[in-house]
Amino acid sequence: MITFSLRTAMAIRKIVVTVVVIVIMMSSPTVARAQLDVLMSGGFGGAYERLLPEFEKTSGVKVTTRSGASQGSGPQTIAALLARGVPADVVIMSREGLTELIAANKIVGGTDVNLAQVPIGIAVRAKAPKPDVGTVEAFKQATLENARNSVKEHGCARFEVMQQADDPTRFVLVEAYRTPEAHAAHRETAHYPKWRDTVQSMMAEPRTSSPAVSGESGRGSQVGVVTSERSQRSSGVRKFGR
Repeated sequence: MITFSLRTAMAIRKIVVTVVVIVIMMSSPTVARAQLDVLMSGGFGGAYERLLPEFEKTSGVKVTTRSGASQGSGPQTIAALLARGVPADVVIMSREGLTELIAANKIVGGTDVNLAQVPIGIAVRAKAPKPDVGTVEAFKQATLENARNSVKEHGCARFEVMQQADDPTRFVLVEAYRTPEAHAAHRETAHYPKWRDTVQSMMAEPRTSSPAVSGESGRGSQVGVVTSERSQRSSGVRKFGR
């Protein structure tokens, strides 16, 4: 089986080397017969539809095209179609989905070719507030700055920032204040609202808190989850100093 890959286009499609499809298909031994079965995802559809008529005309090969999703668990994914025995001489899909199929021995490794690259773009509706598309690192740095300023407060006995190692998008903030009034004063400082407003749009879900009182210090913790790309999982919790 000959396979081709394409990085998924979410919004903006800019085909870089579309002519490669014709060149590779025409030089393929599979094209020696008059029928070619193609299984592809939608990201390459625009360029494919423009190239296909010329390819069929010049090669004399009839191409049958079927569509499927590059990734997912539904019955119409390319992986599911191949598992059901849907014929495919050429597969055109995202690099991420292709890598999964190669790892699962559904496609012969080393037969894949990068066909094109596309940029990914996002847009905001006119007059709508512009979101801060933050990263885990940006969230962490803003939170550490808030922690450093917080421990300088007379009423703050403890402020720790912990990042969950097996899910780096999840943070736990452990705060201890000597009195309830000290905690209230913390919220009136300049650095707290600055941190709150900075990280608000980075949160994948609302913050949760668990206030408690122990001895002379009022203690509490907050849990926050920020949006990020998938990271390598590991065990344990990383603790950052003040």
